[in-house]
Amino acid sequence: MAKDAFAPAAEKAQVEQVEQLYRDFSSRHRPALVYRLGNHADADDVVQEAFTRYLDTYNVSGVCNPYSMLSQISLNIVRDKARKETFWRRILQEHSEEPPLTPPTSLNPETYTSSRQSVRMLCDAIEALPPRCRQVFLLHRVEGMRHAEVAQTLGISRSMVEKHMINAYSSLHAELEAMERLEVDSLNDPEI
Repeated sequence: MAKDAFAPAAEKAQVEQVEQLYRDFSSRHRPALVYRLGNHADADDVVQEAFTRYLDTYNVSGVCNPYSMLSQISLNIVRDKARKETFWRRILQEHSEEPPLTPPTSLNPETYTSSRQSVRMLCDAIEALPPRCRQVFLLHRVEGMRHAEVAQTLGISRSMVEKHMINAYSSLHAELEAMERLEVDSLNDPEI
């Protein structure tokens, strides 16, 4: 019975040790992470993720230098994040050919009508985008906001903005290709 009486005290001491470790790690490493990542939210996410991974993997009292271990884990998280962002930027650049949003300036009635139809179809394609994807696309392309500004406005990460833009460009390119095929088919088939 004496062992059971000490169990809650030992658990409480371990919880306090873990909480103190988190506070110390956060206060020591968060400023460097803010500097490296450029914002407080990402730094907080890395601190929490590093600490979670540490607790999931190691026994708190079994690690000789937990701050060093936590630093290494957070560095790995930052590197992984950078790799993912580089990957998505590369994908975005590959799909960065932006669809035209304005009709040509020619006043030829046939060209004008065709352009109006194309713009109408493009507007329909934009409306068909998923709501968040459409919102990101419009803020970036119509309002002229940079990706970082869109991310801050919507409260999402910059990489999420880039993913939404990739999806928007892919969808709109597919729509434009379908419109071009339809125009070519209508020119080749006199019955249409």
